Amino acid sequence: MLGLLQLLYLPHHDAAAAQQLYKLSTSPTQDFPLAIVGLNITRWTLTALRAGCLTRAAHRLNSYTAAANHFYCGAWYEFYSRWGLQAFHTPSSRKRNGRWCQGKTMRDSGFVLKHLEEYCRKHPGQLLQLAAAPDKAMAAANSKAWQPS
Repeated sequence: MLGLLQLLYLPHHDAAAAQQLYKLSTSPTQDFPLAIVGLNITRWTLTALRAGCLTRAAHRLNSYTAAANHFYCGAWYEFYSRWGLQAFHTPSSRKRNGRWCQGKTMRDSGFVLKHLEEYCRKHPGQLLQLAAAPDKAMAAANSKAWQPS
């Protein structure tokens, strides 16, 4: 149930970012199951809560729910950056005309989710910072776009 509530919270937190995520999830070349990824991020959020990683943020925000929702949104911003824009090499990276391709596909999903889960576990504070300034988070993600040489 929490996973569905958090998925509904995302457009409430930042409608423009939710729209960009939805657009990326339905892309003909980079599609991914938005709700399934959201459920994975909810699992990571619960893990962070249980480990006490969000306690300081919860006290600052006067709510564990708010801290969890901020962590969730921050994880989505990081996912957007890694899935849609960063050109880093994965086991299934593809070359086109001798250049690495931008963005990920379902073939890369296990690799991306595994590394993102590890990042979320190690850097909850950075995810909370992303959620605190969603416009800056999306602008930063978009500025990481791979530019072909």
